[in-house]
Amino acid sequence: MDVVGQTAKVKEFVEQAAVPARMMYAAANRRTTHRAAPLDVAIPSWMCAPGECPGMFGPEVAIDELAVLCGIDPIELRVRNEPESDPETGNPWSVRRLVDCLHEGARRFGWADRDPEPGIRREDGWLVGTGVASSTYPLNVMPGSTAAVQFEHGRYGVRIGAVDIGTGAWTALSQIAADALGVGMDDIALEIGDSALPAASVAGGSSGITCWGSAIVAAARAFRAEHGADPAEGDRSEAEMPENPDTEKFA
Repeated sequence: MDVVGQTAKVKEFVEQAAVPARMMYAAANRRTTHRAAPLDVAIPSWMCAPGECPGMFGPEVAIDELAVLCGIDPIELRVRNEPESDPETGNPWSVRRLVDCLHEGARRFGWADRDPEPGIRREDGWLVGTGVASSTYPLNVMPGSTAAVQFEHGRYGVRIGAVDIGTGAWTALSQIAADALGVGMDDIALEIGDSALPAASVAGGSSGITCWGSAIVAAARAFRAEHGADPAEGDRSEAEMPENPDTEKFA
């Protein structure tokens, strides 16, 4: 896969658009390249789902076109080329449910009943059809998150300087805290979005819940270890996000 991306003449910026092609499907040979085209434009930068997700469009269209030329169902072609391990590193998957997702999506969408012939149906002058595409985004982990748990007024105050940019952090972190402490969500008083709270990593790279949630779990475990199941008013524990020893073992 060869990627040519625009960059500014005054400063280079290259999106990693070819990276996901290295791990999506099994193949004996693969090559990816990135080249930058300097233009008189503002300096590009990351936006939502940068690099990897824009880079999924081209290869997935190519897979669909290959399936049509081979007379194979596009989902079946993807299933046949599902790698048993990460093609780039050779590491086993920690979890990979792409085939399950494809089959479940096909079931819900009524894929088996579609007309597989492309370019034959129009509605109000527009070509209308069905298609399928896979996508992936890396698991990013950023250091520097700390959480605190304090028992007060009969509830567990969980504090971390995280932020909810509309992705559901309020709900997800409350659920994580309740599960880690073994209590109901009504027993959790979550505080985020304040620089006075224990420091947390940024909300970026799809890393927030992984990092903040790990810190909350560590703090909850420390709280139970130090104060037990029947804490006194004001009992408090704090912990940093621990390192994951399996990071280098799995893809």
